[in-house]
Amino acid sequence: MSAVIRKAIRVAKLRDDFYNLMWLEWEMIDLTDKTLKYEVLGNLKLHIKEDQFRTLKERFSVQWAHERKVKILTDPSLGKVEETYLHMGVGEIEEEIQHIEKEINNVKIPNGLHPADLYYVNNTNSIIKTMFLHELKEMKKVLERIRQRVYEFLISVEKELLFGQIYTDIFEQNRLYVEAKLEKISPESLKQFISAYRRIKDDEPESWAQALVSCRRLLKSLADALYPPGLHWVVGFDGKKHKLTDENYIARLWQFVYEKLSKSRSGNLLRTQIEEIGKRLDRLYDLINKGVHDNVSRFEVNQAIIQTYLIIGDILRVADGDVFTDKTG
Repeated sequence: MSAVIRKAIRVAKLRDDFYNLMWLEWEMIDLTDKTLKYEVLGNLKLHIKEDQFRTLKERFSVQWAHERKVKILTDPSLGKVEETYLHMGVGEIEEEIQHIEKEINNVKIPNGLHPADLYYVNNTNSIIKTMFLHELKEMKKVLERIRQRVYEFLISVEKELLFGQIYTDIFEQNRLYVEAKLEKISPESLKQFISAYRRIKDDEPESWAQALVSCRRLLKSLADALYPPGLHWVVGFDGKKHKLTDENYIARLWQFVYEKLSKSRSGNLLRTQIEEIGKRLDRLYDLINKGVHDNVSRFEVNQAIIQTYLIIGDILRVADGDVFTDKTG
């Protein structure tokens, strides 16, 4: 069990999973050793906020107490027990179990004893075995509870990795489609997208902001290619007139989608599709604009890049006629 926990600790460290790292490391130490205990806590405090640290410490202390609760046999003849906690680390528990099992096997009755001595030794051995077996049972219960929680942790990691791989495969297919289409429709857009993708790998907030600016330029280049600006008025899906000038590139993309899908007989589904793509474009525009005025986080940059790929993929599929097939001619 200790070998499995050491591997689980390595997994948690590789994933920067400090949430689970605390209890995994606690399982491997004797909590009566204050030096080891506070070393684990000290390392954790370097990576999470103080309020989160207090919450985790309290939560895991409760879980540890539940897992480590054992009953000590104080009077074998009467079956009296007393509750306490098993403070040893998992590795020490495993060693102690092996030691107890050897001691049980060593409890034997010597040959040639007087009947009176035989009775005494037999009775003493019975008490010793009873205490050993009880202790062994309690320790194994503790290990089983710990094993169950480690198992649940590893299963959850496996599910996350599997889901992440599936998502990565789907996203990769979309990325390849988008880049192949952009190469034909707007090579300049593709260059800007590659520029944004490279900048996101940097560890500088300035580079992240530039990545968002690249996304915005990409959307404009795509709008210029699919729906060039004009000074004339056009009627949108909302029934209102709009002037789609050069700076209104989000509205131009929205209008392009509307005009392409308006040839479909899909009714309410058509309107819902246009509204959803339009709203996503608007939200992305607001997010990307933060790159000009505010500090942005890596998460926001990642979201912008991912959403840009997905939205452009939708728009390009509209351009290809892949979204709706019930055309009216």
